[in-house]
Amino acid sequence: MKKLFLLVIALCLILTAVSVGTIYRLVVLEPGDEIQIENIHRILGKESHVFYSDGKTKLGVFFDTAHRQYVSYSDIPKNFINAMVASEDNRFFTHFGFDVVGIGRAMIKNIQAG
Repeated sequence: MKKLFLLVIALCLILTAVSVGTIYRLVVLEPGDEIQIENIHRILGKESHVFYSDGKTKLGVFFDTAHRQYVSYSDIPKNFINAMVASEDNRFFTHFGFDVVGIGRAMIKNIQAG
């Protein structure tokens, strides 16, 4: 039983390492055309169509006259960043991307709520 447990743990570690390596390769080493700056500008400049609940009848368009613009992080006012972080995740700059404490707190609240 102990050998089976160790085998499962080893396989999980190997699978995790392969998954992390694959994601690293796809995101960092070979990101593809999707995240090229020109493509990002093209996507951000597109209109956003709004449909009725049937998914076919067009209700309107967001950004039909005023298009979105890409703004680099350094150009965003510090007070705006602080306001967004305060409204969403006041521990944003102290964790590594996943707020384990926040996830745990949400899990407890979900369990309590049923």
